[in-house]
Amino acid sequence: MTALPKNQLNNVLRVLLNGQIDRVQQIRHVTFGLLKKLKVNRDLTKAISKPPKGSDQVDVGSIITWLNKITVTDTLAVNQLVVIDATACKRMDG
Repeated sequence: MTALPKNQLNNVLRVLLNGQIDRVQQIRHVTFGLLKKLKVNRDLTKAISKPPKGSDQVDVGSIITWLNKITVTDTLAVNQLVVIDATACKRMDG
């Protein structure tokens, strides 16, 4: 499993910060389960507050497919998972 390239990660983060709230909820639900499965703690300090440059056009199904392939040994991907989860939490909690 490889980590997302920076431009793709930026696109995911833009969707979390600017996209429809139901997409954010969907991604947050998946990340919560994955963090538990991987025994990784949620770290809300990793949330991104300013949308990075990129596109708001993302296939949420592809994001979820990628997320579900992350294993505990995929250090970079796990770090990205933590950032995605924290950003989704921040958006949901205001």
